[in-house]
Amino acid sequence: MLNQSTDKNLKMLDLGCGSAKTPGFIGLDRFRLEEVNIVANLDNGGLPFADNIFDIILAFHSLEHVTNITDVMKEVWRIGKPGSQLCIVAPYYFSSLNIANPYHKVAFNENTPRFFTSSPISKIPLEEYAMPPLGNIWGLGSFDNSDPGFDFRCIRMEFFYFQAYWHLSEREQRQARKKFINVCEQIMYHLIIFKPPLTEEGFDDLKLDLFMPIRLEDRRLQAEISRRKAKKKLLNFFWNKWG
Repeated sequence: MLNQSTDKNLKMLDLGCGSAKTPGFIGLDRFRLEEVNIVANLDNGGLPFADNIFDIILAFHSLEHVTNITDVMKEVWRIGKPGSQLCIVAPYYFSSLNIANPYHKVAFNENTPRFFTSSPISKIPLEEYAMPPLGNIWGLGSFDNSDPGFDFRCIRMEFFYFQAYWHLSEREQRQARKKFINVCEQIMYHLIIFKPPLTEEGFDDLKLDLFMPIRLEDRRLQAEISRRKAKKKLLNFFWNKWG
């Protein structure tokens, strides 16, 4: 994983950076805030960049605000190099706060990146998105029989849960997430921009250091500490009872 001390030779874009631009990135936002380098509205046409120039594109809590996610994804795909990475962090859709937020226009959950490609297979484990008796084909980008005009291959998803669920195992968290509201608060995707000259064989052979937003490190650490404490408490219980 790469953190915010990434290779300075990489061309990196923080899309919708607000007032918290990631160090080393070009910051784009619709408002002329202190750390913004380029002012542009994602809903007002194309992005002001040439084709195929970015190695890493970060969208940290920005894409949920756009009016037409398909048009924006076309532009992100255009400006990213073949084989480059897009990291999206967004509110997980099934929380009451997100649903009530009138400024959030796009739903992000474990199925969202399935509509960013038509590839039938994925590196995402089946248990994360399978919904029996529906089929297990991953890519739904051509669901309405049209070409979306882009291809993003999701290679990683990570879920960030509300504190009440930190102590659970990954399997228990997944089960709760699929059944109840207000279980998961954020979701992060790592996607690869798939376009020529990148081939299917080349995609399979890609070895990337994935960019990891440092703003999520504390949340991940807190959850891990909570899980370890819960496991230790359970082990102590069994030891005291039957040890």
